[in-house]
Amino acid sequence: MGRPARFMRPMILVILVAGILAAFGLMMIYSSSSIVAMSSADYNNDPAFFLKSQARNLVLGVLIASVIARIEYHDLARRFTFWFWLLMMVLLVIIQTPIAGSDMYGATRWISIGGFSLQPSEFVKPLLIVTSGMIFEQYFEERSTNSKEFLIQLAIFVALPLFFVVIQPDKGTTLIIIMTIICMLYLAGVRGKTIGVLIAIGFALFLLLSLRDSYSLARIQTLLNPWGDRYRSSYQMIEGWYAFGSGGLFGTGIGSSHQKYAYLPMAYNDFILAIVGEECGFVGCVGVLVGFVILLIQSFKIGNQAPDLLGRLIACGSASMLVIQLLVNICGVLGMIPLSGKPVPFLSYGGSSIISTCMLVGLIISVSRSSMIARDEHDRARETFHVTDGPGAGRGAEAQKGYRVSSASFMVLPGGASNQLHSRRASSSDVRNSAGQGYYSGGSGVSAPTERRERPARPRLNSKVDAGYNRRRRDARDPRRHTRRR
Repeated sequence: MGRPARFMRPMILVILVAGILAAFGLMMIYSSSSIVAMSSADYNNDPAFFLKSQARNLVLGVLIASVIARIEYHDLARRFTFWFWLLMMVLLVIIQTPIAGSDMYGATRWISIGGFSLQPSEFVKPLLIVTSGMIFEQYFEERSTNSKEFLIQLAIFVALPLFFVVIQPDKGTTLIIIMTIICMLYLAGVRGKTIGVLIAIGFALFLLLSLRDSYSLARIQTLLNPWGDRYRSSYQMIEGWYAFGSGGLFGTGIGSSHQKYAYLPMAYNDFILAIVGEECGFVGCVGVLVGFVILLIQSFKIGNQAPDLLGRLIACGSASMLVIQLLVNICGVLGMIPLSGKPVPFLSYGGSSIISTCMLVGLIISVSRSSMIARDEHDRARETFHVTDGPGAGRGAEAQKGYRVSSASFMVLPGGASNQLHSRRASSSDVRNSAGQGYYSGGSGVSAPTERRERPARPRLNSKVDAGYNRRRRDARDPRRHTRRR
């Protein structure tokens, strides 16, 4: 008969919000990239070059997410995760070789073969969510591993892929993954003090790695003094500020940005939020944030409905990763943290990014499809619904048994939870359905016979008071008697 609304509503909202954000992202990619693409022969002078590319990748991502959503998340974790982990390790090693590794923007993060480009670190993010969830479930809930085995598994299946991501270097992805894993540890039951220590250790290691790298050190110096190198290292960030300032409250209008005319580099990628702020204003930026908040809340509802810790960690971890990546991008664009180059999920241009984002949404939906805990009396009553052969089928037999029969093509059979639920409610609103309306069907159906609850006897008073009581009742039933007495 279908799934309960409390399971379907969060899943539908997640799909709806993800679709709206992805569609809005396509529109903003076209708006922010059309001038650059139209003026460059490298993009065939096609103003829709980036839009077409992103649309193809989005379709591929939706197909992959649909496959993930249809597979039960326990099967994903136990049958496919290990092989996907091996594939990612192979790709992360290949990046470091001159055969396929591609250097862009001071880092080696892409595999370029033929005209095809792939960023494996984007696919490490959903992989490590599932892998960490499995390890945490075995240690915190199932108690099937001891502390030594727990640390060994973390070192091999989580820390090793992270090491290859760090040496690319890709500190932004590393930061997002580590913060997501810390959130998952908190959800798994780790104490707040331990979480605070882990955050402090992670911040110290991140700062140490940044100080050792001249490229990252330059970004820290830019953050501390953005106007010191106005036309070189700080140029992109300052132009992003101009875009935000030009938008005002409601923006200049879709397609009316001035900064996209070669003033703001990579306006369609990691600085697309600045174009959103210029064209849609403060209201548009708040709308994007509200969309991600809705996605986060509904995903946590799905996680709370998951039957075990693994499902809870996968759903909440996937949503937390999307929001953390958004915050990392916003803080970088606004100059609150060093620029990381991380795209905005759903909005920014990038094939690997949009496919990875769709995979995270697919994981959330996979958990939602398996959410069947907290079954209440309504769910148990729903399981007793049966479909008949058609209107009127079997009515004679049901009427002989004393059942109320109406024009519906389904019925509620007696027994189990439905009888208990029906008997508890028969004394109130259901007794008014004697005109052929079944309780569960909302006007149609067959339900078990009920007995009208007798009105409790009124306390007996003295004869004079009782006679006045009966006279008032007769007057109320007959207005003419009431008028004559007056």
